Amino acid sequence: WLAIVPLAFMGAGDAVTGLIRSKVYGREVKGNWGSVGMLATCLILAYFIQPYWIGAAGALTAVVAEKYTRTTRYVDDNLSIPLASALVMALLHI
Repeated sequence: WLAIVPLAFMGAGDAVTGLIRSKVYGREVKGNWGSVGMLATCLILAYFIQPYWIGAAGALTAVVAEKYTRTTRYVDDNLSIPLASALVMALLHI
């Protein structure tokens, strides 16, 4: 689950974020409504993790990673979301 859930956060959450941003802002901008949509999506996915609070912490980490990752030549949020959320969930699971 530690590999699958962060990838689901990235896949589903980032897709919802992109849809919300294109409808609300009409352009690619890291606004708050996209982050709210991603958080809701990731919290729904985190519901299937026991204990739930570990999944919720991973979901929140995924949203923060998505919002504050600067896209460079080698790093974008498709890399930072699963790595950051997996790291947090692994540390909390110990």
